[in-house]
Amino acid sequence: MDNVQKNNSSPLTLLEKKEKLHNLRSQVIMMRLSDETSDNNDLQHIVTTLVGCFSSDPEVIVPSCEILSELMDSDCFTALSISVFRRLFRYMPFFFQNRDNIRNEKIETVKLVTQCLERFHQKCHLIGQMISDFPFTMLFHLVLLISEQLSEFNDQVHVVELILQTLNVASSMPKPHGTTDIKIMRKLITTSCTAINNHYCTNPVSKCIWLSKVALRLMQVFIIPDPYERYYWIEHRIVSIYDTLFAVLFGEIRKRPEIIESMFLILSDLLQQELRLDIKLAIIEQLLDRGNGLTETIKFIHRHLSEQLLPTFNDVLSVILAHYVWQFELGTANDVFTNLKLNIYAIVQAVNWTEVLRSNFIIFCLPTHGTSACNLWLILLVTYFEAARHDWNSVQPTKLALNMSTFLSICCLKRYQIPTFLHKYVLEAIAKLHGNSFLNQHAASIKKQLCHLVEIDSSQDIFGLLPVTIPRLKWFKQCDLPWRAEFIRRQRVEALEERLFSPSIINASLLDYFPVELLYSVICSSADITAQSNASMILSRVALPSAILEKIVSEKLAFDRRRNRKKWYQYLRAIYGSLSLLNDDQREQVTLFLYAKLHSTTIETTQTMLLIDCMTRIIITKK
Repeated sequence: MDNVQKNNSSPLTLLEKKEKLHNLRSQVIMMRLSDETSDNNDLQHIVTTLVGCFSSDPEVIVPSCEILSELMDSDCFTALSISVFRRLFRYMPFFFQNRDNIRNEKIETVKLVTQCLERFHQKCHLIGQMISDFPFTMLFHLVLLISEQLSEFNDQVHVVELILQTLNVASSMPKPHGTTDIKIMRKLITTSCTAINNHYCTNPVSKCIWLSKVALRLMQVFIIPDPYERYYWIEHRIVSIYDTLFAVLFGEIRKRPEIIESMFLILSDLLQQELRLDIKLAIIEQLLDRGNGLTETIKFIHRHLSEQLLPTFNDVLSVILAHYVWQFELGTANDVFTNLKLNIYAIVQAVNWTEVLRSNFIIFCLPTHGTSACNLWLILLVTYFEAARHDWNSVQPTKLALNMSTFLSICCLKRYQIPTFLHKYVLEAIAKLHGNSFLNQHAASIKKQLCHLVEIDSSQDIFGLLPVTIPRLKWFKQCDLPWRAEFIRRQRVEALEERLFSPSIINASLLDYFPVELLYSVICSSADITAQSNASMILSRVALPSAILEKIVSEKLAFDRRRNRKKWYQYLRAIYGSLSLLNDDQREQVTLFLYAKLHSTTIETTQTMLLIDCMTRIIITKK
């Protein structure tokens, strides 16, 4: 063993082991009662004696686990415990596989092992110790064996508790995926979910609470320690677990509305975790799918809500909306997110739920007098994200168009100041719906109202991280808002920077939204590689004006050839569609450039293909 002396004496009889364990138990209890730090040699002697008594006999296993649990309270024992666990796990499979051992003894042993693991994890967490040499594989195999042996209905709860503590210990590993067999871990997780389903088949609420505990443990083991390392099978399993429990809870709430408190508890635990935003949103989407959409989920929960739980409902809804809004905000600091949550919480707190629910989230149906501004802000957010969830199809855009027209009219009439973080949703909704017949009838008044309500500084990134869309650019080209020109310029650049365009969508019609002069300036600038690649690809599909073609051939390509710069690829691709327009001098310059680059040893495969393609095109189009 690693840190424990080997016992070289002759094998002990069962009676001698029982006697030694009895004496050890008394010694450990006295050591704890004395409230003094035990001598290392004394502790070493206790551990050596304990390990020497291990066997698969139930009369030894149970008292051994009890003593091990008591020893976990000693700070000095933590370093020795790993070797003790390793030796103990060798005997336990024989104990559980022996059919002569009675069930109660096995249950008691499972409880004691669970307790030992819990105390071990607490001690490691307290002293901040990461464990790398713990026998995890042995433990995982043991847990799977126990789950097979204790398959009766009443035994499953003990198996689940053991699995949860096993996952807890795994969370203390520096790299759980590096020291454990992923296949074993997958089987362990599947076993835990099966055990929960079997044991709590008649108690749906307890089933959901236990499933959420398993999901939270998986987050703590795989996702929270290193959010940048992706485990897709774990993420899928977590989302699947929440989908299962939300399906159960929605069905049970219809029968017993008081169960809604359990849903809030599960949601609160989830939303407090330091998870990546995409995982939280994926889980929230499962909730909304089970509730038949955002508006229907809110109405369903509020309908079954007691007045005492209204503050909790407001808290949970505020955090959910904050996460939806946060995905499109430019800030990354925690304090920015906290301020956003506080702003949304203040809105939700001030909402008159009776009015909002009676209006079915339609602003036109709110009371004429005394309408709260917060009612408007909430309905705007809810209907916007509901329409976005449906990809702006079905009946939602019509409802949103009516809401937007009424929203702007009321805000102008009552001189409400729209919160800054809501500006993007007002403008985006109108831009998305610019072809809607209802909005077209009121286009003039809407533009006039927007000028009064949304004052946009030209330096402000008004749309945050909302993806740039062609419908938005189309609308802003048609409208005559004072900040239109600056906005369109920013949006065009952002669209080029956002992601690489698919070649299938690039054609000459894109020049309606990306003028040649803008695309050329992007290639010449210090914009990122994505923007430059998109700009050169669009230009490759059109015939360039002679002035720009001359600049690229005579200045840019020549300069890159002399200085061996890396931008030549973008310039060359930009003139690809205009090679047939080259005059004799330009054709000669480009041919010399291509010849020089083809004989270079530093070019990549894609660059070589473009060079050959251009050379072929020049030869074919030669007059």
